[in-house]
Amino acid sequence: MDEVGRGAIAGPVCVGVTVIGAAETASGFPAGINDSKKLTAKRRLALQDPIHEWVRDFAIGEATNSEIDEFGIMPALQLAGWRALNQLDARGHLPVRLLLDGNIDYLTYRSAPDLFNPDGRLVTTREMQVETLVKGDAKSATIAAAAILAKVYRDEFMRSLEDPGYGWSHNVGYGTKAHLEAIKNRGVSKWHRQTWIR
Repeated sequence: MDEVGRGAIAGPVCVGVTVIGAAETASGFPAGINDSKKLTAKRRLALQDPIHEWVRDFAIGEATNSEIDEFGIMPALQLAGWRALNQLDARGHLPVRLLLDGNIDYLTYRSAPDLFNPDGRLVTTREMQVETLVKGDAKSATIAAAAILAKVYRDEFMRSLEDPGYGWSHNVGYGTKAHLEAIKNRGVSKWHRQTWIR
């Protein structure tokens, strides 16, 4: 599992998760998988189909910019992560062991009691063993694959938005100099994050 869009100033945060089993481990991962930030957009897109063919299943959960403003970034990551896991659970592919990029287990991060709907964490099957892995997207093919799929998904979403001049096609919601200048001139849009709460 890995997230993309955490440091953006507009758009959702997305959490990708890939699942492999013994057969996928034995077959080896597709050539070229790497930290998504070290790959060009063209290379990430080219890896999408090979990753789909390699993994047993994958899911992408997201939390909107409004949810980030309401709950804070860490609870939003938790929400997006559980949304991805719920998709896998519904298909019977919840992982037994979950490698989570970074040094913080945001899946169990303390959150506001109203973060989840009354059903809470909808995952009903066995407990997962969650293990954090610093720089996991450079050390684990499954984490790197999750990040690549989530990055492609989020970038495509941001580029699909109507753009009155913020430069979504280039910055995909990140705070580039041109993007910040556009905010000064045009103000914020409904896609911009208004707060930065941990």
